[in-house]
Amino acid sequence: SIMGGNFLKDLFGSFFSGLDPEAQKKKVLKGIAKSLSKTKYKFYKMGSNEVDPSFAKFMFELYKAVSPAQAMIQSFENPNALKKLVLNRSLTEKQIEAIDNLTETAITELARKQPLKAVNESIRAHMETFTSAYDSTRIAKTDALYTKLMYFANFVQYDFYFTLKKFDNTIKEHDFTKVPKFSAINGSYIVEDLKNFIDVAWVLPFDTDWSDVFKLIKSVKGADPLPMGTWKKILARVKYLRDNHIL
Repeated sequence: SIMGGNFLKDLFGSFFSGLDPEAQKKKVLKGIAKSLSKTKYKFYKMGSNEVDPSFAKFMFELYKAVSPAQAMIQSFENPNALKKLVLNRSLTEKQIEAIDNLTETAITELARKQPLKAVNESIRAHMETFTSAYDSTRIAKTDALYTKLMYFANFVQYDFYFTLKKFDNTIKEHDFTKVPKFSAINGSYIVEDLKNFIDVAWVLPFDTDWSDVFKLIKSVKGADPLPMGTWKKILARVKYLRDNHIL
């Protein structure tokens, strides 16, 4: 009978639901939804699979805050320029003097005055002066500074505008004169955006001292990339997203 068929279907369904991949998926998603409901950010509507405009507002605030830094970093010729900046700032006076003596012009001038053997010895001495100054401590410190600078550069250069345009296609790049009118969108539209954001955001060393990075940029550009207090607030917000698995 129809009643009997439904009864058996429900009975067997209750026995084997634990083995059903879809049932397991729904259970996991329900648990995630419950966990997200306890966080301070309500970015996702589980029932409609929509990303709330509050997420776009959150990203817009980040975009506005890092926009000056984004412009500064983009003004460097290429990533190698940042590497060169760090290396130059790590040199001692003796190393700078050694480099000056190792230029083609300096070597050519020396070769006019001294025999080849003396020139070779001079080059070797200047090379020794340069390399000996790089002990393990200085190498580690220089490498750490460059790594932090690249983390910072990659984060501020995230394409916030591309992501935000999906919530409001009327917004203009680097225009913060008015608050955009963001709309909810289907979550599938920004899956790749979120992956890209996570790639540059989760690697940030949240509890480190960033003053050396800001000082380095200011020495070239004449100003901080953004206020240190603002950067610390950004780090705290991003860390909260990461620690609570919100994205």
